[in-house]
Amino acid sequence: MKDKRIACFVLVLHMGLLGFAETFRVHKTVMLPITEKNQAARVQLDVNDVLVLTLPEKSLFLQGVELEIKIPPIAAEFPDAIAYALYTDIEPEPSADIIDYSGKRMHIDTFPGRLGCNIKIPLIKEHTIRQNPYTIILPAFFTKPVKTVFFRLQLVMKGVPQELINSVFSIEVKPVLTNQGLLDLQIKYPPELKDKDKKEFLVFIDEEPLDLGRSPMLLTTGMHRLNIVSEHYRNEVRSFMIEQAKTSVLEVQLQDIVPLLYLSAPKNTRFFMDNTEIKDYSKPLVVEPGTHQLRFSLGDYEAVRVLQAENGRTYRVSVSFDVSVSEE
Repeated sequence: MKDKRIACFVLVLHMGLLGFAETFRVHKTVMLPITEKNQAARVQLDVNDVLVLTLPEKSLFLQGVELEIKIPPIAAEFPDAIAYALYTDIEPEPSADIIDYSGKRMHIDTFPGRLGCNIKIPLIKEHTIRQNPYTIILPAFFTKPVKTVFFRLQLVMKGVPQELINSVFSIEVKPVLTNQGLLDLQIKYPPELKDKDKKEFLVFIDEEPLDLGRSPMLLTTGMHRLNIVSEHYRNEVRSFMIEQAKTSVLEVQLQDIVPLLYLSAPKNTRFFMDNTEIKDYSKPLVVEPGTHQLRFSLGDYEAVRVLQAENGRTYRVSVSFDVSVSEE
């Protein structure tokens, strides 16, 4: 009973000193860099060790870090004996060869009486980390970008067995990323155009107008729809996928608004447009807007059609000469 009173007194004392600078010594400093590559890393901490997570200088997608902690069985038997704490304003700058620090303790709590604990630490105020019954989400203490996350284990109960003091906590660390990715949109003018002849166009993503000055641009993960609208070029429509924490490159080649004609015909078919024979129709044909006569001949067969060509339209003509054989 006496030991329990001492334990409670020590824990209350620790809990009451949040936000004030304190000086302390750790047994060992474990350094671990965090990236946005969504890769997990594993470390081991003894009681009274500190885990220092070093963060990237520039981060678009990192909104937190996740600690999946395996609690030793002996520690689960003494759920109030070992606490985890989060510190800010650490001095000196953390390093593997330093054990004496000063800093402000922002959070402290003891581990639950079970063999596992999942803790998520937000790194931005407006995070989207979701609460669930199996995860402890710490308050969003960081109101501005930080270089490191200082996560300390410490003994907060006296009279515990030596086996508990010697216990080892295995921790899997991985970044918590926003559900966003980058779009690198590359729109190219028709190659034959000179700079002075380039015309304006409008871009919409998911029906919302896009500022082309923001490239690459952040978008939520999943499928999106791109529309390019112009009076001078053909309208373009694309569907594209944005993956989490990745850059997707989308290249769109603008095409002139003049009508195009695609022709498919049997071999050796002769093709005349406005009485002028066109011998190579393997590629799209540029057609002037207006009315055109299309004439096709193959041996003794001939067919004539009229095309009313309009700007911005594409026409596909398929030619076939049918032969019907019947028997009575």
